Amino acid sequence: MKKKKTKKDEKRRIFFEGENEEYWATHCIYCNKAVKKKNQSYHFRNTCKLIPETKRVILLQKHNSDKRIKNNKLVIQNNIKNTNNTINNTTNNNLVNSTINNYTTNNKININLNAFGKENIKKITEKEILNILNKAYAGFPLILKKIHFNLKENRNIYQPNLNKPFVKYFNGEDWQSDKFDSISQQLFSKVSRTLEDWLDEHQTKLHERKQDLINKFINDCNGGKTEKKFIEELKMFFMDYSNEIKNNIVEKIKESNLIE
Repeated sequence: MKKKKTKKDEKRRIFFEGENEEYWATHCIYCNKAVKKKNQSYHFRNTCKLIPETKRVILLQKHNSDKRIKNNKLVIQNNIKNTNNTINNTTNNNLVNSTINNYTTNNKININLNAFGKENIKKITEKEILNILNKAYAGFPLILKKIHFNLKENRNIYQPNLNKPFVKYFNGEDWQSDKFDSISQQLFSKVSRTLEDWLDEHQTKLHERKQDLINKFINDCNGGKTEKKFIEELKMFFMDYSNEIKNNIVEKIKESNLIE
């Protein structure tokens, strides 16, 4: 004799969305296993051993479809966010570049900068020089930062757009543009001569075990063997400091009451 369903039984029924099949709210209709309501969908897809395979396939397809939709929404949201960030960054860079270009086109700039190639390095202490020399082949980032960033009056080069092979440099009166390769060659020659001068002046202060390595490094610089490594470090320098150098120039122009 078939058992009559009670009102309590009716309350324990639910309908799985999109399906006509009835499932127990607390017990699986197929295996009679007690299942929390929030876990029913997972149970039907993965753990129930008695559910018809056709039903399992339908539920898996629905689940995967919902998951793809959710993932696609996240991808779209991230793309929109990244696009907005790129637009904002590009807009800010363009505004800064435009401010510098528009001003220097019509005015002689006077913001206490040394011309490119005529940097003042007298403020670099002996301790700092010895530290750079002792780094030998790993010293390029230090000397670039020390000369062209830490000493604010030598912040005379930057790369306006890292995706384009052009560099801005200060010639003593205004800002000019040149190809990255040309600037890197000039800088490499300048840095090599500076390192050689420092070695001649401070060699007696270096540890004997370091002197052979440093001398080899200087010879490799003079022979051009380290130029490729220098170029890579110069690219990193522009990546790290170009924005700050540009913003610093604009601030100095504003401080001079030359622009609003």
